[in-house]
Amino acid sequence: MTSGKFFALFLLCIGAPLALAKLSLDQGWFSQVNTNNKGQWLSHEVRAIFPVSSMVSDTTLALVKEWHLVYVSTEKCSHQCEQALVTLQQLYTGLGRKQQKLQTLVAAPVAPPGLDHYPVVEWMPLAPALAAFDQQILLFNQEGLALLQYPLSHDVAHKDMAGIHDMALTARDIRSDLLRLMNYDRGGL
Repeated sequence: MTSGKFFALFLLCIGAPLALAKLSLDQGWFSQVNTNNKGQWLSHEVRAIFPVSSMVSDTTLALVKEWHLVYVSTEKCSHQCEQALVTLQQLYTGLGRKQQKLQTLVAAPVAPPGLDHYPVVEWMPLAPALAAFDQQILLFNQEGLALLQYPLSHDVAHKDMAGIHDMALTARDIRSDLLRLMNYDRGGL
């Protein structure tokens, strides 16, 4: 084989996949539907500053939580808020040894009554940047950047089985995404 034919074949092997990829993007053949994540990626940057966990003792202050699940409520805690607190408690408990990497919070204007029934959920004052995410659970990374949002269904506000089932599906989605992110994280334990 001559060097000219080899070079042409080489360019064809490189150029054909690139041309096909560009064609598929231009024609809309590529589906941009989330197949890996269950939550919705945020379209703009949202940052939050988290309190140091009260569950962390002075001797282990170096163990700062890496991931944060925050339920946002702009009003008084309703049945939907209580369901979200139960979900945060169960998600934390279900992580086993990976609990060390997670802090669960409720962001509200005032601390919800009965928060002491959920020992792993802490209250933080509602920041103005979070107010737009009312009745949603947000997943934040180590730097305080919100990555995913999980809107809670309005059916969750009802005390029937459909509302409980919707909340269980949301919890399953959060757990799936959280474990995937924790497993891909290279900076942690």
